Amino acid sequence: LTLMMIVLCFAVATALVPSALKAELLGAIGRQRREGGGERAILDAAAELEQSLPGTTLASVDGRWSLVYSTMSSDGVRDATSLVYKTLFRYVPFLAGGAERFLDDVSNEQVVDLARGVVDNVVDMKLSSTAKLRLRVRGTAVEESASTLAITFDACDLELPFLNLTLPLPRPRGSVVTTFCDDDLRISRGSRGGLFVLRRLP
Repeated sequence: LTLMMIVLCFAVATALVPSALKAELLGAIGRQRREGGGERAILDAAAELEQSLPGTTLASVDGRWSLVYSTMSSDGVRDATSLVYKTLFRYVPFLAGGAERFLDDVSNEQVVDLARGVVDNVVDMKLSSTAKLRLRVRGTAVEESASTLAITFDACDLELPFLNLTLPLPRPRGSVVTTFCDDDLRISRGSRGGLFVLRRLP
């Protein structure tokens, strides 16, 4: 009985660790939004959560996602070959997406469909009280390893009041490694230096 209790307590404690670490990470992100600064606390909390599980498979990445935090190396912007590409890196963080607001008057949602091999980002930007801009960035997703996807963005649809355009992209390519993923939270690291924290949408 004693051994069974020990095993049960260990199992419960193991299950609670990721929940506590997720709460710590989201709390650090919330404090940064309210007070500014605090990036070190977010990075440390993300790293600790990544180490809490032995690994992640790409199967759990499927679905709709909401970006709650991202940090992007400036190299990603310097490597851009056009103003459109720079805009995408600013408003559509590379290989990440979300429906929650990460900038004032900007919202973003990402869908990852591994069966079809596609990734789809839709970003809405409020231009005025009556007008908005929508960017939809479509790309292909190819499995490189158990936790890594190679992403190539193919086209960008731009929607403005009275104007719809499909813009070709210089086929920016990169890879994203998912280092933590469960039923409601995902951490991914991009090939251009980005850390992305995302929540799963229904």
